[in-house]
Amino acid sequence: MRENLPFGDEHILNYVTDFLQQAHSADERYTVRDGINIARFAMKLAQQAGTSADSETLRMAIVQTLGEEALRYVPRS
Repeated sequence: MRENLPFGDEHILNYVTDFLQQAHSADERYTVRDGINIARFAMKLAQQAGTSADSETLRMAIVQTLGEEALRYVPRS
């Protein structure tokens, strides 16, 4: 993900990586491209709000990208 989002916040990339690892361990078919889209959307939301991306922003990006059912793989933090 770092290669595709070199300007991405470390917190966002780690969060999305953890999300994808959880999903893959449950045999979900979410792709790295889905993760990149989630991270980009979270960064845009945070930029619009003038803040850094928090877990709520990341959850919103996941729902808007993959739907509510994807929240079961959100990292616990």
